[in-house]
Amino acid sequence: MIMTITTTQRHTPAESVNERTSGRRIDAVQQFVSFRITETGNTDEAGKFTLTHTPIGSLSRQSDTLSRINREPDLVALTADDQTLYTGEFDQDNKTIELYTDAAKTTPAENLVGVKVSYWYYAPIKGTLNDDGTFTPEAIITPVDSDGNEKFTDANPGAVQLTGSLPAGTNRIGSVELSGSAAIVLAKGITTQDGAPVVFVDDGKNFDDGVFVGKTAKLTINNIEYYREIISNTGPGIGITPIQVELPASATLTGTATPPNGQITLLYVSLGEEGNAATIHLVDNVSGEINQPMSGTLSLEDGVHLVITSATQGVAPGASLGFTATDVANYISNDPDVLGLAQYFSVAVDAIGQLDAPVQPAQFSGGQNAIIVPEGTLYEILDYGISSVQLVGNSIPSNQSVPVQLTGSIPEYAWFSDDVTKPTPTEDFAWGNEFNKVTGELKVYGWTGTVWMEVV
Repeated sequence: MIMTITTTQRHTPAESVNERTSGRRIDAVQQFVSFRITETGNTDEAGKFTLTHTPIGSLSRQSDTLSRINREPDLVALTADDQTLYTGEFDQDNKTIELYTDAAKTTPAENLVGVKVSYWYYAPIKGTLNDDGTFTPEAIITPVDSDGNEKFTDANPGAVQLTGSLPAGTNRIGSVELSGSAAIVLAKGITTQDGAPVVFVDDGKNFDDGVFVGKTAKLTINNIEYYREIISNTGPGIGITPIQVELPASATLTGTATPPNGQITLLYVSLGEEGNAATIHLVDNVSGEINQPMSGTLSLEDGVHLVITSATQGVAPGASLGFTATDVANYISNDPDVLGLAQYFSVAVDAIGQLDAPVQPAQFSGGQNAIIVPEGTLYEILDYGISSVQLVGNSIPSNQSVPVQLTGSIPEYAWFSDDVTKPTPTEDFAWGNEFNKVTGELKVYGWTGTVWMEVV
């Protein structure tokens, strides 16, 4: 983001070392670039966090106090494990900000380690102050991400014309093409309530229905970034493809010793990680008694544990009949001992034949909980609308001012504020500028593919 500050100075003959500016009023224009800073540190015993700089708000509110900035997420404070902190008064002299752990701001965030505070700051753009008071910035455009890596993201307004002087002789301006996928941030915020695996909610927003369908949601949960396609949006709610769905735990019993070998698969009825604690154990009956039926016991201590004991032969000495896949499946399905097995297990026979009676129980595994989008989750709505950017030029044989044009794949539209209708681009994404002929105000819009949205 770029902002401009105009200052006025008057030089007297005694003060000026340049006779051309002596006694003249000069309106000097200084340009600044704004960027986001994240500081990590600790709060003191009063819950105060010391900043390196004084934060600024959005570009239209450069002189706002911090209390006004807090009305939108220009300033974000998080604990070391990314829990939301709430900001209070800001001491501009000492650059300290009060932080609280509750929205009512009654509990100071005392003596917390690893607190992260993110805010906007600015720095001047290098350039030359001319004798006539105008400012010529250095013609260098280098968009970077938060880690300082160069990229073309949220920085290409369309065609940019840069003019400068080249030294005498022949100068070669080559052709460089940067290709890849770059994202435009269409909206961002913090979720205000616990969502679901396929939806998140920001009650502070009211988006047009369907405006983000097909775009990408970036969600940061427990320091992990998830990127999911947006499949719907209505008002404050945005629907996405699941981050992680619920899955049941399962166990497989097989035979290896006495062909034909059988196999069965058991599923734990309740979805999620709960089933991973369950076990099933097939045990040979060694009692020596005849005509013993297949039987079972069920323990619910630290999980669900089923033990099935085999039947015995009908003649002395009553040796174990072992297990077949069909007999075990029928026992679990019919539940002859009325253990309530149907509420815990379902079973399917994969192969008919004998099953092993292993020494150790078979452990269920693979149960998985769904990941929901919790309250306080940072999110961004991204549009990967840029496919390539190209810098083109020619050999310049003399000392002259030459135009250098930076061109990209994003078209740009413009209209007056009193126009009855705005342009309707055919592209998936475009920039738009609305100019007020009376006040001179300029608003910037982004085209989502269906509507114009003002850049904030």
